[in-house]
Amino acid sequence: MPVKGADPRTRRAAWHRLTGVWIAPFLIASALGSAVFFANAVGWKVWMPEPDAVAQRADPVPAGFDGAVLDRIVVGCRERLPAFRDIVVLMPGSPADPVRVEGVDSTVWAPLGGIVCIGDPATGQVTQMMPHSSGNAMQVIKTVATAIHYGTWSGWLSLILWLVFGLGSVFLALTGAQVYASRIARPDGSGAVAEPQGTWALVIRGLGIFKWAYVLLALGICAMIAYRAFA
Repeated sequence: MPVKGADPRTRRAAWHRLTGVWIAPFLIASALGSAVFFANAVGWKVWMPEPDAVAQRADPVPAGFDGAVLDRIVVGCRERLPAFRDIVVLMPGSPADPVRVEGVDSTVWAPLGGIVCIGDPATGQVTQMMPHSSGNAMQVIKTVATAIHYGTWSGWLSLILWLVFGLGSVFLALTGAQVYASRIARPDGSGAVAEPQGTWALVIRGLGIFKWAYVLLALGICAMIAYRAFA
C-alpha cells in the first residue's frame, strides 16, 4: 500500500505494483487463452467426429418443416438427457445436413459439458447426442480457454469479475506510463523528485507518430458503438 506522506510518484508506483499483484491471475489466464487461440490458428485445429447421416432431401428444409418439428427435436434432446440445456439451434445448410442443437449438460461445469444434439429435419427425431469430449483434445482445450478468456466460465458473476480485472489492467497500464514519465522528468532543485508538470503530455510526446493511430482507434471504436446503437 502507498506510504502516507509519500510523494506522488512513489504513491503511483505503489498502486501500480499492488494492482499488478491483484490482476496477475487474470493476465496469466488471458495470456494462456491467447496462446491456445494462436495454436489453433497455426494448425492445431478443433476436430469433432461427423454426425450420423440423415436421409438426404430435395431441399435443405423439407416440406412441412415448421416450429412444431423443431420443438420435437429439442424435446427429444431433453428426453435423452434431462440435464440438457439448449443454447443455439443451427438449421441445415444443405439437403444432407441435420438440425444441430448445441447446448450443455447442466450437471457439468459449462465449458466441459458441451453437447451437440443431432436431429432429422424430415422426421423430427433425435438421432445422436455428441459430447464435446468425443472430439480431439483441442476441442476441449479451446472450449475451456474460450470460457476463461472471455469470462463466461461462471455466468454473470465471472463476467463482472472479468470487467473489474479489465479495468484494473487499464489502470495498471496508465499508472505504469505515469511512473515512467515521472522517472524521466527532471527533479527539482532540492534533489527530491517533484510532481511532474504535464506528465501525460510527456507520455503522449513519447508515442511519436503512433499517437495518431490511437486517436484513429478511439474514433473507430466510437463510430462502431454509434453504428450498433442507432443503425
